[in-house]
Amino acid sequence: MKDDDLKNIDIVYFVKESSDNEELRYSLRSVEKNFPHRKVWIYGGCPNGIMPDRLIKISQTGNTKWDKVRNMFRQVCLNNEISEDFVLFNDDFFVMKPLKNLEVMFRCPLYEHIVKLEMKFQNKPNEYSTELRKATKALGDLGMTVNSYELHVPMLFNRHKLLEILGAFPGLHCTRTLYGNFHEIGGKQHDDVKVFEVGQSFDRDSIFLSTEDSTFPGEVGEFIRSKFKERSRFEG
Repeated sequence: MKDDDLKNIDIVYFVKESSDNEELRYSLRSVEKNFPHRKVWIYGGCPNGIMPDRLIKISQTGNTKWDKVRNMFRQVCLNNEISEDFVLFNDDFFVMKPLKNLEVMFRCPLYEHIVKLEMKFQNKPNEYSTELRKATKALGDLGMTVNSYELHVPMLFNRHKLLEILGAFPGLHCTRTLYGNFHEIGGKQHDDVKVFEVGQSFDRDSIFLSTEDSTFPGEVGEFIRSKFKERSRFEG
């Protein structure tokens, strides 16, 4: 999607309740500077001093984290004030360069992603890989090509197509992967940009970067903060 089209598209963040969120603050600075958009919506909680264009407060208590996210997806789908096509952000996504075209990207074949993930846990399943395996089976049963869309980069969704996914796969939670495969959005294979560990190398020329709470204070965070020193319109 070209930048002229993105100007008519809303950005949606899912955010946990907290009093402060420096990653979100800098993510919004990067969006204002580098990502054409119409409005910014935050679903969930909103830290002190952050003022999105629209805020939908959602209780952070009860249910599992997967169910909370699925509920927020459903509420976004049913909100006719949000553009029909919207871009989903996490609070730790950063747009490092002016975006001219939002490409569709996937990570790798889904089974390959699962194997690599479980290798980190001594070849044992974990909560995340279990959900990915469920998605693999559900999509495979439909005879679909199965790639992982679990990348830490902004992703374009259509509200109506997303609502179809929520209905077609009740109880499943890897929404990016279910959406990307079911609707055959294709895309270009890309390495993940998330910096998980202190000291991990990262591409300083990448359009997108993502951090962990543990890595944002370090080298990658220093690099991001150096690029976005000015406050954004989203900061009170």
